[in-house]
Amino acid sequence: MKLVRWLAVIAIVLFLALVAGVLGLNAWLDSAGGRATLERQLSAAAGVPVLLPDDFDVVLWPPVGASGSDLRVLDSVGGEVVARSRSFSIELAPRPLINRELRAESVRLEWLALGPPGGASFAVPKIEISGFEPGRATGLQIDLGLLGEVSGFFSWFPRSARVDLDLRYSVPEHDDIELAVSAGYGAESIGLDELVVRIGGQQLSGQGCVLLGGPELNLSLEAETLDLEALMNAMPSGPGTPSAGLPLEVNLSLEAKTLYRGGVRAEDAVFELGAPPRCP
Repeated sequence: MKLVRWLAVIAIVLFLALVAGVLGLNAWLDSAGGRATLERQLSAAAGVPVLLPDDFDVVLWPPVGASGSDLRVLDSVGGEVVARSRSFSIELAPRPLINRELRAESVRLEWLALGPPGGASFAVPKIEISGFEPGRATGLQIDLGLLGEVSGFFSWFPRSARVDLDLRYSVPEHDDIELAVSAGYGAESIGLDELVVRIGGQQLSGQGCVLLGGPELNLSLEAETLDLEALMNAMPSGPGTPSAGLPLEVNLSLEAKTLYRGGVRAEDAVFELGAPPRCP
């Protein structure tokens, strides 16, 4: 009987210690110290300052994480807000919490607005990032609402302000678009290098940029052989202009050694849409 009582006492002590630890962890996460630690971890991972100015809720099980109503990404040079999420939720790895260390395993951002406050911007309904670790492939899901969804992987290199993307863009009743690109980001633009696009059974390659102030997409692409009508029909906007229905201006220069359009064939052809592409 004594053994049973001792086991009961030990169980109660362990339970109380666990409760005290959980309550202490909750208080720390909910405090200014926990917020500052989480901001530092997210900033280090992103390579740019990240702020959580509003109160957030802590969830200890399951899974361990935090959620809130405001997440801001700042320009590391000027300190201006370049992106802002209306709400966020972060899943934390449980083991590092024992040492009061934070590591985000997944992040979900809702209504992420890209662009400076008061300027032109566009909002993404939802972004989910899973298995995040700088320099390694990370899962990505982007909900674009009526414009479709993006899925795939990215590898983030914060020291060089670069992200490598391998993505698939899906829109109902249209062919998927596959995209591979190395993107260097800054406060005013995103550079697109080593760009490869596969759509409608055709492949294009080149480079370009996104100017965030517009926003404006600029692309210079080339292909060995290109069927222009098949390409236009495969675009999410349908057989019209590729920029139709998109929340940004599109400037495109497309070169093909052999270009088909209907029954017409042209050699060393150039197709242009909008203004000539311009990048910093």
